Amino acid sequence: MRGYLWVVTIGYMLAGIISLANIIVGKKPELKDKMDMLLSYSGYIGTAVLLAGLWGFIDGLFFTKFYTTSLGPMMKMIPVEGLAILIFPPLGVIFGLLLGLPKIAEWTGKDLSKVEGFAKKLAPYQVPFGIVALVDGFLLFLFRIHVFF
Repeated sequence: MRGYLWVVTIGYMLAGIISLANIIVGKKPELKDKMDMLLSYSGYIGTAVLLAGLWGFIDGLFFTKFYTTSLGPMMKMIPVEGLAILIFPPLGVIFGLLLGLPKIAEWTGKDLSKVEGFAKKLAPYQVPFGIVALVDGFLLFLFRIHVFF
């Protein structure tokens, strides 16, 4: 289970950086080469984040029962960590659709036009979602190294 949380943490930080790539390159043009290299992996990162988000929903509902039994006590004891854990599954699905859908369509060879239409509706919100993903990834990183608020 530890590896899964590290994938989520690093994946969300990378997804946030990818979604903010235009802003970062606008402020620091010397980072364009590094951003282009990172953008070439955006399909893989998006797919990994999508799978992590879907697993977060399944795990939270059926296995750990986080959403049904643990969420209330955790929000009282450690509210920032509870909120960070609460928002990572839907955020993973959103970023999976935004970043990973072209790669998934390429791998499966199927027509994903209905899902792509939904992803295009989310595209204008990619920068705000990127900021949230970057903050969530950073908070999850702090919790992984046992820094709590």
